[in-house]
Formats: sequence, C-alpha cells, structure tokens
Amino acid sequence: MKTIVLVIPIILSAILFNTATSSQAKLDAAEQALIERKIEQAETLYKELSSITSYKAQAHYGLARIAIGKKQWEEAEDHMLKTISIDNTNANYYYLAATIAGTLAQQSSIFSQLGYAKDVKKYFNKALSLDPKHQQAISGLIQFHMMAPGIAGGDEEEIPLLLQRLEKINEVLSTQLKAQFFIKKEQYDQAENTYNLGIKNHPRSIPLLFQRAMLLNSLQKSEAAIDDLKAITLMDKEAINGDSELSLHRMASYQIAKISAENNIHLELGKKNIYRYMDFPQQSKEVPESWVRYRLGQILFHLNEVQYAKAQFQQLQQLDIDDRLKKELKRFQKEHDI
Repeated sequence: MKTIVLVIPIILSAILFNTATSSQAKLDAAEQALIERKIEQAETLYKELSSITSYKAQAHYGLARIAIGKKQWEEAEDHMLKTISIDNTNANYYYLAATIAGTLAQQSSIFSQLGYAKDVKKYFNKALSLDPKHQQAISGLIQFHMMAPGIAGGDEEEIPLLLQRLEKINEVLSTQLKAQFFIKKEQYDQAENTYNLGIKNHPRSIPLLFQRAMLLNSLQKSEAAIDDLKAITLMDKEAINGDSELSLHRMASYQIAKISAENNIHLELGKKNIYRYMDFPQQSKEVPESWVRYRLGQILFHLNEVQYAKAQFQQLQQLDIDDRLKKELKRFQKEHDI
C-alpha cells in the first residue's frame, strides 16, 4: 500500500511537469511566431494558452499585440483588461494598456477622450510603481504631459523631473524628448542646442542625427540637414541597433532625396539616394512608391533629364496616389511648364 501511495504523487508530479513544459514550449513558439510575423500561427497558439490558468495573462497579452498589429484597438483593449485583471504585477502589461488607451483617446469622440486620457496616466503611473526604471513608461508619461490638457491630468511642470529621471537610464531618449518639448513650445534654438549637446555626447546616435536633420530642414538649414542624413547613410551595420534605427537608416536616404528635390541642391547625391531607397525590399519601405517616383522625377527634371522625369510622372498615373501628391504634382508641373 505504501508503494502505491508513494507512486501516485510521483505520477501526478510528472504529469504536471510535462503539462507545464508543454505550455511553456507553446508560449515560446507563439512569441517566436509573432516575432517572425506568422500571425495566424501565433494567434492559434495564444488562444490555446488562454484556456490554461497559469498562462492566461500571457496569452491575452499576446492576443492584444496581435490586435494592435491589425489596428483592432478595442479588441486589444479587451485583451489587456483581461491581462491586468489576472496579473497586476507586470509593468509591461500596464505600459501596453496605456499605449492602447492613448490610441483610443485619439480615435474617440470628445465625450470618451477624457476617460481614456485619465486611463493613460493611471496605467503609466502603475507601470512605474512596479518598475521605476521602465524607460518606455517614463517616456510615455512625458509625452502624455506634453499633449494632454490639464483637465485630463496633463501638467508640463512634471516634465523636467521626468526628463532627469529618464536621463539616468537613457540619455539619448531623454535628449530626444527634451528637444521635442522645446519644439512644441516653438523654442527652436533651445531644441537645436539640445540636439547638438546630445550628438556631442553620442556622435553615432542615429535617432539624434535624424531628428536634428528634420529640425534643421524645417528651419531652412537644408545643407546641414543633408550632412546629418548623409552621416547616417554612411554608418555600418554595427552602428544600427534594432528595427527602429534600421528604419531610420533607410529613411535617411529618402529624406536626402526629398530635400535635394525640394531645394534643387546636391542633385547627384539626391539621385543616388533615391535609387538606393528604391532598391530596399518593398516590405521594408515606409514611403509609398508614388512619392518615391515623384521625388525621382523632380531630381531628374532639375538635372535636365526632362524626358526621364516626364516618364516618372507618367508612371504616377498608374499608381494609387493620395490627394496631397496630386496637388504637389500639379503644382510642380505648372511651375515648370511640364
């Protein structure tokens, strides 16, 4: 009898261990599928995990991220509400909940915006109570105070202390947000000086170089803007950290061409970079083909390659072009009697 009594717990422990191991493997597979953008596979696995008590929170967190990718924001909200009702100890969960609430606030009627905005602040603060060094939550809270009205809890006086807090964790991100704060207040000299100091300390920072270039171009300092963008395009792969910086690295080529086309400067450089951008894989491009071909047409026209320019403009008729591009094209053709 003792042997039977001892064997039963051992068997149960083995079953529970194997079940847990299987579920963890399934979660790992779901996460990998999501990274590889195998959405249907990831969704199936997360749904299976949502019926397992110890994996429900992670499953709904995964399903929320899938819903975000599909721009199904209300469904994403439902999943995150389930997630934090199951597990209220994970800062990442509250950060994502805040992000979703922020998007819904922008999309909602004025009557719902206030409630969502208050949720944003609540969730960011909860994330920081769980992880005081959660840089995305600090960044989100800074941007909330930049944008939200006082009635929704926005308070610009909170921003300097949050920036100091972020600077200790991520100096580059703190510099970006500090400069954006100055830009919002139309204090452009302070914004430029902030970028200058940040780049002095981090001369190979792609985000800082790119954002300074955008500011300089808006201030009609096109030559300096191109210098920053060119520096980005010349960086080797080892200098690029993550998908976000890779995207900026590609976008730098397009922005060089755009500035070249709009200002009729550095045309050969602009031509080289627009062709470079066109050679990137289609799925990795952020700019529609219609705008890319328009910039190429502008550059070719300025280079007196008029027939080639006209060919690019004619190709636009076969593409789906937005209203802004239609106006731009019409203005350019009228201005240059094409």
